Amino acid sequence: MRYSVLMKFKFLFTATLIAQLAQPALAAEEEVLLTITGDRIELISDVQPPDDADDLVLRYYQLLPLALQESLQLLRHRMDRRMEDYEVAFAAGDTAEINEITDDLSAYWTRIQQIHFEEFTPAAMQDLGAAYAALYFLIEG
Repeated sequence: MRYSVLMKFKFLFTATLIAQLAQPALAAEEEVLLTITGDRIELISDVQPPDDADDLVLRYYQLLPLALQESLQLLRHRMDRRMEDYEVAFAAGDTAEINEITDDLSAYWTRIQQIHFEEFTPAAMQDLGAAYAALYFLIEG
């Protein structure tokens, strides 16, 4: 019986301590107080402006590990194929197909942005976003 009371006390003490330590990390409106960028890839600034948006994207992606490069290359390939499908569906006026294609494109773009967020600084992400907007008219820059 005494052991049980002691365990409850330890649990409550630990829970209270954790709650007090975690509280300062939250702002009044739960805004982000700290962003840790670690070893993210910074904005490419030591080279001349690229000839086109595709070159810029490729230069950034060459800085990534090979597995991520391949993953992003596959996603871009899928986006290219679906953009071709979009043009055909748009010309045919097939709204159901257009909706399906835009859903696919949105999923690919979301995954690409997730990788960008994990691997690049905000400035580099903005640069990449502008390049993608130039490559794909359905993406806002």
